[in-house]
Amino acid sequence: MAMPLETEVLAIDTEAPQRWEDVISKHVGNRKTTAVLIDPSLSQLEDIVIAAHASKTRITLCAWDGQRQYVHIHAPFKTSPFHDRDVHYMRRYFGYFTQVAV
Repeated sequence: MAMPLETEVLAIDTEAPQRWEDVISKHVGNRKTTAVLIDPSLSQLEDIVIAAHASKTRITLCAWDGQRQYVHIHAPFKTSPFHDRDVHYMRRYFGYFTQVAV
């Protein structure tokens, strides 16, 4: 993926002793684009939403569209005060592309 900004890729390391919330908070607040490779269970979405809200940054969702054979990039959006709604929306977004890929 090409980005016009310096991008850091943050892969989730479930074996690392650091807490995921601390790692994502440091990266999201660093004024760079942070690409987060999430696990299939999507368990880190709430942490991402909370970190983005705290640093007043936007979230852009990207997913592979297997039916059309391209990467779909969602427009960046600000988080709302209701983290559960943001997480629900993100789960629906990724859920759609998971179904299309099957």
